[in-house]
Amino acid sequence: LEQYSKSIEYRLVNPTDDTRVITKIAKLCLKKLFKPGIHYKKIGVMLEDLVDKSAMQFDLFHQPSNEMLIKKDILMSLLDTINNRFG
Repeated sequence: LEQYSKSIEYRLVNPTDDTRVITKIAKLCLKKLFKPGIHYKKIGVMLEDLVDKSAMQFDLFHQPSNEMLIKKDILMSLLDTINNRFG
């Protein structure tokens, strides 16, 4: 069987703990790496350079509003609760 090994790196402008953003980027990267006709045995997504939420430093030109950050935190908390309850 033909073997295929490839990797891709995606660097975020701002740090995030938003599951929606991380999933969207992972899917985008996987689409770029996917090769039709290859039988995949495994794939992986690696998260690097993780920082504590209290130490996040935003980009000077791409700062989300406080309202946006609060709404995101509420939504992520709700998603965490649902995941913890239903798996």
